[in-house]
Amino acid sequence: MTGAPAFLPGAGPGRCTRPDFASRLTTFDELDPETRAELDRHALACPVCGPALRLFKRTDQWIEGHGPAPSTCPSAEELFDYARAPGSHPMVETLRRVVETHLTSCGSCRQEIATLERNPPLPLDLSALPVELAQDPQPRPKRAFSRVAVGWSLAAAAAVMLGWLWLQRGPSQAGNAPMASSDKPQPQPASQSTANQIPAPPGGELVATAVPATIQFPKSELLRSQGASGALYPRGQVLRSSKGELHFGLAFEVTSVERVTQYRFDLTRHSGSVFGNPIQKWRIDSQHPIAHWDAAVQGALEPGHYTWTAWATVDGLDLEIGRRDFEIVQDPELEQQLLQAQRPGGNAGAQAVLMLLHQRGFWSDARVFARTLPDSPEKTQYLLDWAQR
Repeated sequence: MTGAPAFLPGAGPGRCTRPDFASRLTTFDELDPETRAELDRHALACPVCGPALRLFKRTDQWIEGHGPAPSTCPSAEELFDYARAPGSHPMVETLRRVVETHLTSCGSCRQEIATLERNPPLPLDLSALPVELAQDPQPRPKRAFSRVAVGWSLAAAAAVMLGWLWLQRGPSQAGNAPMASSDKPQPQPASQSTANQIPAPPGGELVATAVPATIQFPKSELLRSQGASGALYPRGQVLRSSKGELHFGLAFEVTSVERVTQYRFDLTRHSGSVFGNPIQKWRIDSQHPIAHWDAAVQGALEPGHYTWTAWATVDGLDLEIGRRDFEIVQDPELEQQLLQAQRPGGNAGAQAVLMLLHQRGFWSDARVFARTLPDSPEKTQYLLDWAQR
């Protein structure tokens, strides 16, 4: 028969008077200080339990010394905020510096930051079209007209023409010879639509394209979400002219907040990299959810990467509304295209400029430009739709 190991209580000569000592060793670290002190006193006086407790403590120390070291990497939430991923929160400057120092020596964290910097792919819908849509529609059979129907149509047209001649020349002249060239209908005066036509260059003919009575605004498109945020614009690219100033200006837009007493917009210029430090900071206070950048007061903005955070003071507390990134760029080619687009003037030129800005992805500039156009239901709907995209 196999006996108990010699280091366990109750084994060998001189049995222990504490049969519960072995079971207490499995939860020794979880016992209260009084119980552990009482077990230590017993082990000192017991020749059986003493070696068992000493072996247990040496084993526990060995496991602690050879186990995995505690992780010193930042948490996933801290890396997410540091990378300024969609939906992240502002990071305290001291914590940001700690993370930057850690990234210089940790390759795994740098790799995770690199993945957070990449934009997720656009959703693809590769499902096949329904059978009824994929097939070519069947052409409708042409309607056949009989000779009798054609004859009645010609007779009716002749009757209408004779009646018109009778009204124009009187009953006595209705049956006379056909009209002379002087009797033909004269051209009518130019209508309102003709007056709105674009004149042709000297020596040319009148261009048939008419100036639109109202400006057609771009339709809102369903794009990939950039995260729920009350910070609306600016975003993407903002155009800076070759003269050293913003081409259309800059307007900070946020969703309105109830019981707000003041809005605050914090603007930071940085290098665009997650390792870059802030280069310059500004602050704008406003009583409205829209604040315009005043270059005469705040100064001109240089080309580069910017991040702005919007705050609302509600009941004496500053609540973050949201945060956005944008980039100020110079594009001489786009400037020339804008000059050509606005040459027709009027609504036609304004519509061409607006469409060109949307095609090139300068949505913030298009929005600032649209606010300068005459009010219309289309303009109001455009500002509402593109604010939620």
